Amino acid sequence: MAVPVWVDEDQVLTDVLDVLRLPAGDDDSDRIAALIPAAAELIKTYLDRDTEELPAAPPMHPLIAVAMTNCTIELYRRKDAPFGVLNSWSSDEMVVRISTDPLRGVLKILLPLKLQFGVA
Repeated sequence: MAVPVWVDEDQVLTDVLDVLRLPAGDDDSDRIAALIPAAAELIKTYLDRDTEELPAAPPMHPLIAVAMTNCTIELYRRKDAPFGVLNSWSSDEMVVRISTDPLRGVLKILLPLKLQFGVA
């Protein structure tokens, strides 16, 4: 999977390692680097930018930088919750499984860059 030209993989990896407080040579660096193309593909699909690309990186668009960092971290942390997030409280004391979308936290950040909007 190719990373779009508007993504600076080195910057994303550095930012993710910084947020996770991992050193540059950490054992998980390769795993995190392998998740960057998946995060870029999710963001590219959401933005509908097949015809009009964002400017090539570096420098990376600030909104894209934040979204790439957060989405890559979400994908990385999925290993800690393989069956989703559990809500352990409800009125009848049932446990409810809540699935998570890796883009959920960045959708509003990316909204100004989205070109096409669907009609329901």
